[in-house]
Amino acid sequence: LMDAVGRFVGGGFAKMFVADAFSNRSRMEFLAAPLMVVHGEGDRLIPQAHGRELFDLCPHERKMFVSPTGIGHNDDLLRDRKHLIGPMLQFFPLPDYCFDDFV
Repeated sequence: LMDAVGRFVGGGFAKMFVADAFSNRSRMEFLAAPLMVVHGEGDRLIPQAHGRELFDLCPHERKMFVSPTGIGHNDDLLRDRKHLIGPMLQFFPLPDYCFDDFV
């Protein structure tokens, strides 16, 4: 949160007004579950580099980074199945189903 606010008001001001209660960077090393990050390339609120950094910091071997082109922070990920649905079907195991034609 502090990084996002800092982009608009400056890092020094952000530290004065916003507590970094959700420091994702410091917690990533403890992640023991698979990780799928979906971060649109067109996100102007939270830079895509932030999502990529968290992805890179994740120690889990099973992880996926999805970066839909032209998708911003609050855009509809369901308008094209390649943005979210396809990657989800590849990432999450669904026994007894085959989605080769869908993805």
